[in-house]
Amino acid sequence: MGAQSTETSMPSQSKVLTLLRSLISIRSTTLQEQSVVDFLKTYLTQQGWHVHLQPIPDSSPVRHNIYAYRSKPETDNIRTNVKVLLNSHVDTVPPHIELSEDDENLYGRGSCDAKASVAAQICAVEDLIEEGKIAEEDVGLLYVVGEETNHIGMIAANSLNINAQYLLVGEPTEMMIAEGHKGMIKADIVVKGQAGHSGYPERGKSAIAALVDILHDLQHTEWPSDPVLGATTLNLGQISGGVAANVIPEDARADISFRVSTNAEQVAAQLRTIVEQPRTDGVHVTLTIRGMQNPVRCETVDVDGVEKFVARYFTDIPYLKGTQKPLLFGPGSILVAHSEKEFVKKDDVIRSVRIIKQIVQNLVHRAV
Repeated sequence: MGAQSTETSMPSQSKVLTLLRSLISIRSTTLQEQSVVDFLKTYLTQQGWHVHLQPIPDSSPVRHNIYAYRSKPETDNIRTNVKVLLNSHVDTVPPHIELSEDDENLYGRGSCDAKASVAAQICAVEDLIEEGKIAEEDVGLLYVVGEETNHIGMIAANSLNINAQYLLVGEPTEMMIAEGHKGMIKADIVVKGQAGHSGYPERGKSAIAALVDILHDLQHTEWPSDPVLGATTLNLGQISGGVAANVIPEDARADISFRVSTNAEQVAAQLRTIVEQPRTDGVHVTLTIRGMQNPVRCETVDVDGVEKFVARYFTDIPYLKGTQKPLLFGPGSILVAHSEKEFVKKDDVIRSVRIIKQIVQNLVHRAV
């Protein structure tokens, strides 16, 4: 009842929830983002934005990032100089979950991760411009595809050559401003042994037994810690190996990941030392590091009633090169993102517009 009366009496609040409902209603799982990009192009154009669709190279199906700005420069094809670039992603994890709602929440895939951030950012900067609190040329909007898989959208965005002093990224932060987020390492360990009859274990070399020993050592290693970002943590994501209970396993594999709070190369060096140590059991071990990124330190803004925290998840931030200083804030909780019951609180979406307005105003005033 309260949410309905609030929407009726506050048109700007109704606007953000209406926009968010539209965004959630559009299926945009990774590789299928074009419909929501087309919707945003139409919506932003109607609101007075200049919209540039950037094709993702070598993508099938065809996909685009969307970059928008209000004040068109006289000489450039697109405006590349902004004080604050607001950014989030429009792709979601599968499967698509249809929009539903009750008095308090909006439910559906992408409701918090991260379409609530997209809607709140757009409405916040439009309010600021209409209120005369920032200039049109102060801000730009960049909404990318592929964040949930390989960050291809943000990587492609580098060719836009946007020169921003601050980058405000929208992800579900439970209405807190992030001091940073952890980095990551993805790796796999492949063990090759020698198959044989399980009744004669001395005639074979168990790849699984060797892998178990390695994983035990990894789990009992003290990994580096940071006073702000906390502990580096290890996850044993997938394990496979063997063919039958009565066969000595010739092959075994583990896919692992780290959430890194210090220096990724330092953690990788520890990992190599443990996994690649000389062996006398006759098995062969191969370590392959699939990806590695250092943690991100974020700028912060003091906003009354808004706490600060450290995000344990990873974002698009490291993939946009340049000198911009990153910030991370958005409505919703990462704990319900990707779940069957993904949702965002209506009041949080409305409040996030006010908080983003304060953040952007502060950053515009800080900017040179």
